[in-house]
Amino acid sequence: MRTYILILLVPLLFILTACSGNEEEKQDYSGIIGEENVLGYEYIVIKEKDTYTWEIKYKEERYIIKEDTHNKDTLENFRMAVNESELTLVTLSITLGYFLIVAFTLFILMKKNRKLLKQPGPIIALAAFISLYISSDAYFELTTTFQDVKYYYRMLTS
Repeated sequence: MRTYILILLVPLLFILTACSGNEEEKQDYSGIIGEENVLGYEYIVIKEKDTYTWEIKYKEERYIIKEDTHNKDTLENFRMAVNESELTLVTLSITLGYFLIVAFTLFILMKKNRKLLKQPGPIIALAAFISLYISSDAYFELTTTFQDVKYYYRMLTS
């Protein structure tokens, strides 16, 4: 029994030592450390030793900005606005898809047999209204975050 435990623990020990990295290795990393794209706006963050370079795009326009103390907050706000817009767009898509599925199911059940809808009908309608409410809330949040993206983009490119 002990030999089986040792056989299992030795590879685990090798895996743990291979996966552990010290702070010096993390600081020397160079390459792309973040990127996101939402509705035409895109950013790519590239780290080269101790400097960060941001590539900001909108449709065909492309700007390369070096991060410094003056624009660091604006770049971070742009990044957060783009990420939040992406999450809100996903939420909107999921809730609209759910609403369409519920509405289609309700329509099919109404066509087949109206008596079948007497008990679950109100629950299905409530689910449809809840999904419609969440999707409308996500739409308004998306327009707000998208305005933030435009604002920070204009600040960075002017």
